[in-house]
Amino acid sequence: MKPERWQQLDNLFHSALQREPAERASFLDEACGGDESLRKQVEALLAAHEAAAGFIETPAFEAEARQLAIDEAEENTGLAAGQMLGHFKIIERLGAEEKSGCSSLEKQPLN
Repeated sequence: MKPERWQQLDNLFHSALQREPAERASFLDEACGGDESLRKQVEALLAAHEAAAGFIETPAFEAEARQLAIDEAEENTGLAAGQMLGHFKIIERLGAEEKSGCSSLEKQPLN
């Protein structure tokens, strides 16, 4: 592809992205001026952009950390009211979510 053609394709792609999806077809009708090859290339770029929109939106380390927290919570759901966890005493279970539980903790002075 010649640099001029690439620049034209790149400009059209970015211009199309700035429009609402419903407006893109009419924009491309006018902007491509009957050049079906150019239009198909722009549409292919737009489709690839849309398909990749959510890809790695959440970094892998965040997803892994979230899963580790869920796994750990599943292992520790056996805590009951009155039990000690380090310097903390479990007061009551506040509720449960899909795979994890949540408990209220209160720091107890060591006398």
